[in-house]
Amino acid sequence: MYNIEERPFFDHLPDLYKDDPLLDRLTAVFEEPYLKLEKIIDRLPEMLYDPDQTPEPFLNFVGELVGLRNGYGQFSPEQMRELIPVACWLQGWKGTRTAMEKLLRIYLKNFCGDPVPFRIVEYENWNGDHSKEVLVRYSGLYGGEHDVTVLFLPEPALQSAEVQNRLIMLLKDYTPAAARLNAVFIETKMALDTSYLGYNVL
Repeated sequence: MYNIEERPFFDHLPDLYKDDPLLDRLTAVFEEPYLKLEKIIDRLPEMLYDPDQTPEPFLNFVGELVGLRNGYGQFSPEQMRELIPVACWLQGWKGTRTAMEKLLRIYLKNFCGDPVPFRIVEYENWNGDHSKEVLVRYSGLYGGEHDVTVLFLPEPALQSAEVQNRLIMLLKDYTPAAARLNAVFIETKMALDTSYLGYNVL
């Protein structure tokens, strides 16, 4: 008899055929790949829902199940593995500053290797009780009238337009509904005009 631990096909043959060595080998040809596939299928729940074991092609699928969209390729496989365990929490706090800060800390640390300083500035009352001078200064500082502005300190890994666009798409997913988002990537330089001389820091 062919030396296989389990015989899912051969064991179902009538006794009359079990003494045939040719049939024994023939069924074994089909049983070996079947058993391997069966083991993989049995492990799928464990593999898929453990981010460390999930095969890379399935990461986006698992992310969708917990509300983590990656339609624009915002996240690398490594980032997906790190974010999936906290995605349900992020989903519950989506649209809040808290969720955006947590997401950015994880994303930037994974992408850049080290934490990248950033600041989220919320400005809700453009038409409130503010003088025109204050509004003009705010607009000049943050680049226009926006509800949420995210400032990033100089970081070489964030300088390409492709990376910045990917980061903006990520932020839009976690910005409050109908809010105007602005992302400012600060450059390392000094400026001198009639009112300002300094180095950009947060």
